[in-house]
Amino acid sequence: MVVVRMCLRFRDRLVIKLVRSVLILRRGLGFFSCISLMLIMRYALPLPGSLGCIVTGDDTNVARNEIQIMVTISDLKCDGVGAPIQVRILRKWKHDVRRYETWYLAVDRFGDAIQILGQRTNQAYIESILNVPNCYTISEYSCPELDRHQKVLENNFYIDVGLNSIISPLPDTVTIPTTWFRFVSKPELIDLGETPPYFPDFIGVLSKIRDCTKQDGQSFILLILIDNSNEVAVNLWKKCITIPTKFDRSLLIPLPAITVVVVTNLKSSISAGVLRHGSSHGTHVYVNPQIPETTSLINLFSGPMRPQSAPSGIPTTLKDIKLKTRSKLLHPSQALCSKTIGVR
Repeated sequence: MVVVRMCLRFRDRLVIKLVRSVLILRRGLGFFSCISLMLIMRYALPLPGSLGCIVTGDDTNVARNEIQIMVTISDLKCDGVGAPIQVRILRKWKHDVRRYETWYLAVDRFGDAIQILGQRTNQAYIESILNVPNCYTISEYSCPELDRHQKVLENNFYIDVGLNSIISPLPDTVTIPTTWFRFVSKPELIDLGETPPYFPDFIGVLSKIRDCTKQDGQSFILLILIDNSNEVAVNLWKKCITIPTKFDRSLLIPLPAITVVVVTNLKSSISAGVLRHGSSHGTHVYVNPQIPETTSLINLFSGPMRPQSAPSGIPTTLKDIKLKTRSKLLHPSQALCSKTIGVR
């Protein structure tokens, strides 16, 4: 579209100059008309191998605005209007409190990820255009900074799109990844603490799943996941388990022999002196995703040297880890678990 627009503008300028030359000829100024035509051929026509047109003088700024180079996520900055970028939409969620915010996780061909926001008066429009897992070319956007209630990735800014943005569907391509995760181990979860700079992802083999109820009567699901020999407990809160695109319980009925589960964007909190992990507004749960880590875990747990799980739960200090018992984790004081499904 940019090239076509450039060619049209070039054609219009050339026609105008040719008309002026004809008028000069009609007035009998043959010598000057010849010079005029030579100048037109020199400055108006494109050079061999050029993309569009060669312009001088006041038209230089116009040409610079017309020619836009495709950028990647790593090129983005918190200033100006964003140049065209090609991404795939992998996830979609709404903020738990700010319901006027619809968020997307997008990834580019280099495997870098960023959050995209459609909000307020732009929310319905963006929701009607951006769909998982389609690819798009997006331009005319801004990159504001994230606040602590919005941030789930490591980036400090996001792509803000709206009615003035240009969003064009892009044919599906193998050059843009179809999955993206930021996995951490149990020790890394401990190091990140209660206020991590981002909400990490965790992958493990499902050991137990429990339907639980909080003291206020709100339902949630407790997952016990094993990564190598480490157990991690994850609470999936109501706003996660009631949205099928985030958590599809039917994929766990019946349970596969070895079930690998990915829980994205874990949010940490301190409860009874223990660092626990639960779902955030950006959390999605994947069962046996088609990634190399899934194959590795299945091979590890199906072999003769199957790992033995260590007590789950992540206390606030390494000293507390040695003192933490399995029973305290599986029977938290603020929850009542009504049913347990054992996998092993």
